[in-house]
Amino acid sequence: MFKRFIIFFIPCFILLSLFFNYIYKTDFAAFYKVLLSKEILTLKNVQALRLNDILKNVMSDVLFLSEQHELRELLDDKKEFSLQDLEEDYISFIHKRGLYDQLRFIDLEGQEVVRVNYNEGNAAKTLKKDLQNKSSRYYFTETIKLNKNEIFISPLDLNKEHGEIERPLKPMIRFAMPVFNSEGEKKGIIILNFLASVLINEFKSFNDFPERKQLLVNSDGYFLVGLSSDDEWGFMFKEKNEKTFKSLYPKSWETIQEEDSGQFHIEEGIFTFTTVRPLLFLEKSFSELNKTLPIKVKSLNNQEYYWKAIHFIPKSFLDEKAGVLIKKFASFYIFFLFIFGFITWYLAKLYINREEAHHALESLNAKLEEEVNKRTAELQVINKTLEKKVDEKANKLLMQEQILFQKSKLAAMGEMIGAIAHQWRQPLNCLGLSIQNLEYSYEYGELTKESIAKMVKESMEMIEHMSSTIDDFRNFFKPSKEKVPFVPDQIIEETIKLSRAQLNAHFIELIYQKETEVEDTITGYPNELKQVLLNLISNASEAIIANEQNKQKESSHKGSIKITNSIENENIIIEVEDSGGGIDEKNINKVFEPYFSTKEATQGTGIGLYMSKTIIEQHMLGQLTVRNGKDGAIFRITLRIMNDRNID
Repeated sequence: MFKRFIIFFIPCFILLSLFFNYIYKTDFAAFYKVLLSKEILTLKNVQALRLNDILKNVMSDVLFLSEQHELRELLDDKKEFSLQDLEEDYISFIHKRGLYDQLRFIDLEGQEVVRVNYNEGNAAKTLKKDLQNKSSRYYFTETIKLNKNEIFISPLDLNKEHGEIERPLKPMIRFAMPVFNSEGEKKGIIILNFLASVLINEFKSFNDFPERKQLLVNSDGYFLVGLSSDDEWGFMFKEKNEKTFKSLYPKSWETIQEEDSGQFHIEEGIFTFTTVRPLLFLEKSFSELNKTLPIKVKSLNNQEYYWKAIHFIPKSFLDEKAGVLIKKFASFYIFFLFIFGFITWYLAKLYINREEAHHALESLNAKLEEEVNKRTAELQVINKTLEKKVDEKANKLLMQEQILFQKSKLAAMGEMIGAIAHQWRQPLNCLGLSIQNLEYSYEYGELTKESIAKMVKESMEMIEHMSSTIDDFRNFFKPSKEKVPFVPDQIIEETIKLSRAQLNAHFIELIYQKETEVEDTITGYPNELKQVLLNLISNASEAIIANEQNKQKESSHKGSIKITNSIENENIIIEVEDSGGGIDEKNINKVFEPYFSTKEATQGTGIGLYMSKTIIEQHMLGQLTVRNGKDGAIFRITLRIMNDRNID
């Protein structure tokens, strides 16, 4: 028995393993695709644009300050406006905006005229004695030579005071612009020291999950936002001069430098990157607003000015996600492996019992034959050869029919397993999501008695649905030992229920029209009628899929199967019509012959229609015929209605 069990179990084990492996790979591929799309969307369409928008607001402030009425009047030497008025305006502006470290007006000689500092929420002017000459600083020399509507933007670096880097670190970008009086004479520059920590914090804030590493590097590959704070601002400190993105990922840096944006997978994880060009963005944005006098944006020595915004998803996160999916499916896999093991053990036991019964019957026949031979020796001598040939022929025909029926039943089992796979896929995914949501609810402290009750209720509903599918499968293969009266409409609807999910997966529409009533019953074997209908629906589905005309249809359905249930002359007529193109006229009279198939040798056995005709005509005393319709084949089943005159 164990050998027979292994023969039955190994194919089931292989199919189940392939099925769950396919589901796992499909789910992980879907997760991976969504992850990549989300990274591109977050980085390119959210973070990069947000950084540019922040800088755009700063530039708007600079342009406003350069045209400020109080400043213009002061530059024109209007006596009703004093330096004190300008200082008060600058203090109010700095205090309300809260984005700037300093706001200064510097004259043509580089001497600070007005300087307002912002410190810990307070804005204050600098006393005259503390004002400094900045004529040697790069931002003054670069800005003072600019023309009207030209603006200088410094690189993003750390602020220095008296030649030393200010502590705590204070990232800074300086926006400077020459200012002119009403006569168009250049009178000096205004300069805004933008607190770039606002920009950096905004960049860091777009992080959906902690596993993602967010990096911002300058054009030389130095970290502005690094894997850790120790890696940042390497170009400002001699001891950290070697801490660059290139030193960590040299090959990846080559790819990131060559392209404006992109995404690639290396052994360590996934990189998503885009290029932020603030000067180009600002110049284009403000020039479109004022096309008659476009804004020109300059940088230090007019060098190319850009940053690389980078997301890094480490391999450990992907491995963890893969492990979660494997754990999710492992329990289901073990459960179904046990179920299939039980079924195959039961089938093996039935097979062995049948073999033993067959051998016992042969032994009994041998004893009876021996007894008859003793009593009819002369007759046995005469008929010995004939009886042997008749017995061999009868046994051969019986065994052939039993083998054909078993093959037909196994083919139907294959169809049913496919149907169950399609019907169970959605509940399995839903159960997985419910379990995952339970874990997340626990981690985030959202787990309540009501949420648990809700999850349990939803999970039990899905399990009951799956249990109902098992009951349908079990009832389908329950042998019908005696003829019983039944309503064909119920059998048709149960068969449709078993087949619909698989047909939907192939985008095949199934239409059912009935004209019979509950009183219209027939007598026979209901499960065998189910097997016939399932075989006809399966053949119709395969014909539709194979039909080249249906493959080229640009619609939501590849084809359709229509089942009608009507009455003619005290007979119930069941017709199964498909849009699969029909049967070649030279083969239409052969389709019910054993081992004849219009499919390829690896796809069809040629016994389905033969057994269907045997069941209908020999077991149920009906008729099964076929003809070609307008769009495909029409199989017609004729069964007598049970009444007082024709009860079997």
